[in-house]
Formats: sequence, C-alpha cells, structure tokens
Amino acid sequence: MWRDDATLTGLTLESIDIIAEERLVLPKLFRRLADYLAVNDGDPDFSGFLPHMDTHGGRVIRTDTSAVTGFGNVLHVDGQTVKLVLNPSELIFLK
Repeated sequence: MWRDDATLTGLTLESIDIIAEERLVLPKLFRRLADYLAVNDGDPDFSGFLPHMDTHGGRVIRTDTSAVTGFGNVLHVDGQTVKLVLNPSELIFLK
C-alpha cells in the first residue's frame, strides 16, 4: 500500500477520481483535497489551493523545529501537482 503512496512524491490532480480511486495520499491531505474540490465545484485548478489551506488546512507542529504552522506551509504545489515537503512522521497534527 505505501509503495503507491504519492504524499511525498507528488500527486497530479486532474479530478477527484485520482484521489478516490487511483492514488493513495495521507488521509489528512486526502480530506483537504476533497474539501477543496467540493468548494471549487470539482475544478482541480490548484491556483486557490494554498490560500484555501490558510483558512481550512488546520495546524501542525514540525517536530524538527517545534514550530507551529499551517498545514499548507508544509505542502508544495507546482501546477496541478501537490506534495508534502516533510515526512508525516515529522508532523504532529493539531485540530
């Protein structure tokens, strides 16, 4: 299962089917992507994803620095591709 995980390698999102049926990602990232697609009427345009994450992404603690930051700050978006820039084991997810 983890061999197919795209959380750290990058997920190119063209539709909800990618995360629902084809590629695995961290459950927290899956939920945020699904939420974003829902409020964006299914349009996978990521131009508004990081601003969306600022208000809806939640907070994390980076275990490497003990810094509290937004979940969106540990994501990298390049066009239609999103990935986590830290290993999930390096994060503590807050509410």
